[in-house]
Amino acid sequence: MKEKEKKNIAVRVFKSYTKSFSGYWFLTCLIFIFYGLASLISNTITPLFYREIIDIIAKNGIEGDVMKKS
Repeated sequence: MKEKEKKNIAVRVFKSYTKSFSGYWFLTCLIFIFYGLASLISNTITPLFYREIIDIIAKNGIEGDVMKKS
């Protein structure tokens, strides 16, 4: 029963937003596109960028520390 109520609430919220966005469909689509791109960049491209930096630091830092301790 509660699950059905949650779906009804989601539908009601979506319908209320569609009334206010009726004149701004293009801007609404742009918002969702940019939100998707930001999510993609933050979850995939940024870790790849930092992985390269961490690999460089780890490679140079660990070898140098091991050589000094020996």
